[in-house]
Amino acid sequence: MKPNLADIRLAEAVPLDGFRVRMRFSDDTIRTLDLGPLLHGPAFTKIAASRTEFLRFRVEDGTLAWPSGADLDPLVLYCGGRQQAAEWITAHGTPAVAEDRKPFLLF
Repeated sequence: MKPNLADIRLAEAVPLDGFRVRMRFSDDTIRTLDLGPLLHGPAFTKIAASRTEFLRFRVEDGTLAWPSGADLDPLVLYCGGRQQAAEWITAHGTPAVAEDRKPFLLF
């Protein structure tokens, strides 16, 4: 049975080498993911250009966020990337978003 991804939130994140992060989610799933490929677009320009800026991330509202306001969708983090999250949505539909949680964009 697939977890209800609307309920899955990032609980903890630990930086590793490069742009890799070890993450623990609210269902106790542990994932290690290279975030480098996800750090593109105007919101991530400074973050992708500087490990120092990258390391300023924090867990906020159930996902990774930076002081600049940039954040990553927890579904993308949980599934292991944008393509994997898109495939999950295609197969299972868009997870419902609880009213008390801000919506995230995949792309």
